[in-house]
Amino acid sequence: MNFKKKLSNLIFQENAVVKKVFKWQFFAFFFIIFLVFVFYLANFFYTFGEKNHNFNRKNYEKSISNLKEKLANEILINENLNNQIIELQHRNRVLDSLNKEMLVDLKSNKNEKINLLETVDFYESLMKNDFKKSGLNVLKFKAYKHKNTNDVIYTMLVTCIKGKTFTFDGFYNFNMEVFDGSGTKNIIYPRYDEKIKLGFKYFSRVEGKIKLSKDVNINNITVQLFEDFTDIKPRYSSSFRIGKN
Repeated sequence: MNFKKKLSNLIFQENAVVKKVFKWQFFAFFFIIFLVFVFYLANFFYTFGEKNHNFNRKNYEKSISNLKEKLANEILINENLNNQIIELQHRNRVLDSLNKEMLVDLKSNKNEKINLLETVDFYESLMKNDFKKSGLNVLKFKAYKHKNTNDVIYTMLVTCIKGKTFTFDGFYNFNMEVFDGSGTKNIIYPRYDEKIKLGFKYFSRVEGKIKLSKDVNINNITVQLFEDFTDIKPRYSSSFRIGKN
């Protein structure tokens, strides 16, 4: 019994010594194992992160490539649109030029039509022989104020037919009803001693302008024809209102 007890004590004492001797080596070994584990774990995460980074980089590069391709397409589309806009602007300028030419032609044709109608009207009047006893007549009288001055621009067609005589050699003037700051009054333009000479055969288109001061406006104009310079009373007269003919 004593031998077994001594042997047991000796074994336990030796184990205790062994444990005490190898205690720091055990911790060192455990620490190395931990470092190796941490190293492999860090390497794993680094490798995983690198692969993930490479994957993301490829995706980013692909996305950038797609965006560059879309940008190139948009630039091409934009250039095409700009070219179309330039072409449309050119067409618009051409159409605008054509439109202006057509308006000029239309106005010219309109004026020509008016002249033709006046001519037809005149010859119809000649055929009807519907003149007054004096054989004189004033047709198509028109008068309007100039935009920049107070002058009155007038045009008229004067005709003469008296049996076998178709000539007129005389003068004309205007008896006008005007109003200004002082009221309404009648004036002769020009004065009796300044009658405007007029001579023609069959008919004549007469045009001119009446010069008035700026504060004078015309209500009514009476055209007076005189066959002789010594005439005091006109052989023919006809009244027209400004802007109504």
